[in-house]
Amino acid sequence: MRPRALFISDLHLRGADDPRAALFRRFLDEAAARAESGADGKTGAAVALYILGDLFHYWLERGDRIIPAHAAIVADLAAATRRGLAVRLLSGNRDFLYGEYLTRAAGVELLGERAEIELGGKHVLLTHGDTFYTRDRGYRFWRRVVRSLPARLAARTLPFGFVAFAAERFSRGSAAARARKPPSAFVIDEAALLAEFARGIDVIICGHIHQAERRTLALPPAAPGGATRSGELWVLGAWSAGESGAGSAAEGGAEQLSRRTVEQEKDSAPPAQLRSPVHLLTCSPGVPAPRGGYVEFDGREFALRELG
Repeated sequence: MRPRALFISDLHLRGADDPRAALFRRFLDEAAARAESGADGKTGAAVALYILGDLFHYWLERGDRIIPAHAAIVADLAAATRRGLAVRLLSGNRDFLYGEYLTRAAGVELLGERAEIELGGKHVLLTHGDTFYTRDRGYRFWRRVVRSLPARLAARTLPFGFVAFAAERFSRGSAAARARKPPSAFVIDEAALLAEFARGIDVIICGHIHQAERRTLALPPAAPGGATRSGELWVLGAWSAGESGAGSAAEGGAEQLSRRTVEQEKDSAPPAQLRSPVHLLTCSPGVPAPRGGYVEFDGREFALRELG
């Protein structure tokens, strides 16, 4: 039996009235149906959903208390896990204050900031991806501040309502700051990718920049005279309400998870030389079609798919 996996990121859910929440509910329902009957209706193949950060626009919990608007989304997650869907959640740059609530209330497995898994004989790194964008110095400073011990202590001890108010204000300010960033802030650090591939990673799946992208890299030999190998990078698009992908599906109804596979090979860019001894074999950066999409491992290979 081949394991099957779905990968999503950057839903930025605010509450049950968010159009993306309705789409997420449909997504969970079909993923859970796959888990119950197998993707082909016969095999009963294990299905896991990996959420690579920023599921929520921001997250707070204190004991059994959470943001009230998030309760319905937690209930949707719980309904899916009860049907046999394994839901595994990584923290993002907005929802990094997870405690034990989602595990208790919804059966969600928390994986922290990064995780490594084996799929189809490949060693796969899962992470939100924000640490790969090292040119965004403003964000790197902000990340250190909000993850610092004083900030975490404040989130745990200050009045819950005040912390929620501050988080909402910070999130709005972050969106405005993002719009002012130069394009260089969203260019991935190739050296950071190389460091992961050099230690044996075959596939990296991440999100963060809200634009879907797929690259296949020809990597240098591990030893002089050795064989070259390839590494794959999959960047997940954001689920943006009112746009293509998730937004249009939310309005028109998403009845099938995998309407079509996003074109990968025929729209590839020609080989190009990057910094360091890495050759770009295929690339489809900033693909507009899969905004709101997901990556699927079907038991044999990875594919970028869209929801609508």
